[in-house]
Formats: sequence, C-alpha cells, structure tokens
Amino acid sequence: MAVSKCVDLKVDRNLLDSNFGGYKLSLDPLPTYSLGLNSDIDVAKLPDDLYSYQHLKAFGIHNHLCLDPWNANTVWFVDESWHIQKGTIQDWKLCGPSEMFEIPDAANRRLVPKRVNVSLSFTTSSWLAMSDGSDRLYLLHTGNRQQSTSWKVGYSGQPLGADVYFTILYSMWHSVDSTACIEVLCLYVDAAQVPSVEKHASAFVTKLEWLTFQSDGEATTFKLVRTRRLESSACPNYAAILPSGAAITVMNEKPFRFTYDSVSPIVLKSENQNSDAEITEVEPEYTWIQESDNICVSF
Repeated sequence: MAVSKCVDLKVDRNLLDSNFGGYKLSLDPLPTYSLGLNSDIDVAKLPDDLYSYQHLKAFGIHNHLCLDPWNANTVWFVDESWHIQKGTIQDWKLCGPSEMFEIPDAANRRLVPKRVNVSLSFTTSSWLAMSDGSDRLYLLHTGNRQQSTSWKVGYSGQPLGADVYFTILYSMWHSVDSTACIEVLCLYVDAAQVPSVEKHASAFVTKLEWLTFQSDGEATTFKLVRTRRLESSACPNYAAILPSGAAITVMNEKPFRFTYDSVSPIVLKSENQNSDAEITEVEPEYTWIQESDNICVSF
C-alpha cells in the first residue's frame, strides 16, 4: 500500500488561452417539468448549535434531487417516509415517481437528533453508495436502474463510528488484481480537539473520510479494508476520487492534511512546526495601495 501524502497542484499558465473572450449564454427558455408528489421530500434541518460556516457549507446547501450519470432521463430523491424514489422523463413529460428502495429502520433512524440529509452517490450503472444521514453507510446493488429490479445490500455498517453524521461526496469503482473495489469519500464536521494557531480559527474541523471497500470475490458483498482521514479548518469546494482509485483531488481555501491511515501510520507535525520544504517565505513581486483618488504600485 502507498503512503498517504498531500501534494499541492500548481497552475500551468502555458495552458491558458490569453485571448479567450468568455462564453455566450443562450437566451432560449429552458424546459421545466413539474410533478405532484404523494409524499413530501425528506428534509433534515441543522439544529441551532450547529450553525457554523463549515456546517452550513457542508450540510446546509443540499440538493434533494440527484442525477444518475448512467441514466440521463432519471431523477432521484428520498421522501419523508425514507423511500428512494425515481422520476423519469418520457416524451418530454416527467413521469412517476416510482418507489425503488426503502431505507432500513426508517421509523427510528429518521428521528435521530442532529442527523443530516440522506445522500446518494451512483457508483456504477448497478451500484449505489448511500448515507442515511446519521452514522450508517450502505452499498446497494441496484441492478439495471432503468427497470424495477430488487435492490440488495452489499454492505451496511458504521465505518466512521457511532453518532458520526456524514454525507457522501463521491464514490467510484475500480479493480485491484482482478478484485473489485469501491472507494467512498465522506464528509463531516467535528469539534476541534486541539486549539489552532490560525487567526480567527473555528471551533470546528472539517474531516474527509476516504473509505476503501473490497469485494468478496463475486462482487456481491463488500468489506471495509482501509480508512484514510484528512482534516482542514475549512469545508472543501470540491472533492473527488481519481479513476485509478489511488488518489483524491480536493479544492479548498485552506489546506487539507492526512491525519490517519489504517494501513500506513501517519506521522503528524504540529501546525507551528514549519520546515523549509513545506513553508518558504517569498517576497511579493509588488505591493499596491488604493485610495479614493490614487492607486500606488511599488515594485
């Protein structure tokens, strides 16, 4: 197994088109589809004590409609009874919805205090990763989602521990030595255990949990074989797993760092332990001051 490490990506300005003038947006009206529902969409609201900026960015802006990359004419959502529903577009009309799966123990788990919204991530054309918004993760074998097939649970558990409420950012499928693997990227916000040296630091820390599941050989059930954790003082703008399954890409205003790997131990450094290889003071090429009437640039 490779050692977990973070690598900063740098912009290659040679790839930028200096003459690019922008995009032109069409003013043609977009089609709008409406459909009455027998049951309202499930919505989990954040409690008053979890209204930090990180909580709002991670859980407060949630799209309750989920698209399926393998079925362009379908849209998915979870209703208040915790049924996963599918709507389809046929002949320019929105049809359905059709109930495809009932989340286990819905009567009890949907009442868990401080839970977040259910999240769906379509892993392949026949597999789906789902978080019930509390502490349970499911890998579901859906079969052909264009048909009304019976879904089967390939994994069910609490990989992040009890009472850790998370959402799924990304999932993907790949093979290692002919063995099927599913990678899942989870996001949650936790209370900061160690005071940060950052100015105006938050009392919370954002954590990415990178989970690796391996099949039983027949790709019908999976087990958790590796857990990696990254932490930051800010919630990411974007995070995804590369197609190889060997790395992730994160876009964020603050750096992430690895803090845990169940396979390769992480050597942690304190935040004020700066090495020459990590932090180098660079003099700015210029400074500028803007006043009401003048702008002064010093080189």
